[in-house]
Amino acid sequence: MFLLHSAIAKVAGNLTRPFHQFVIVNQADPGLDAVFLHTPNPNAKSCFPLVINVDWSKTAPSWLLSHIDPRIERVGRVTGDDRRVNWYVERIDGPNQLIQ
Repeated sequence: MFLLHSAIAKVAGNLTRPFHQFVIVNQADPGLDAVFLHTPNPNAKSCFPLVINVDWSKTAPSWLLSHIDPRIERVGRVTGDDRRVNWYVERIDGPNQLIQ
């Protein structure tokens, strides 16, 4: 999945419009992991989906950190109403990358 994340970042770097790229890693069910690349929706006021309640102060587990480059990505934790933990990995590099 992180190879796909990197491949998308290379392609997205050529976009001329803003974009938001991120990964959701579900700690309990890897089948729910996903890579996202969003560009503005011309039919809506808000350009990008908001992932709310991201706790950027939590340290990600070592199995996840081994796939992260802290120079170009940041990691936060989102705990759902069902108490499942999702890790949110967001790219922070690139001229068009928008950070929520």
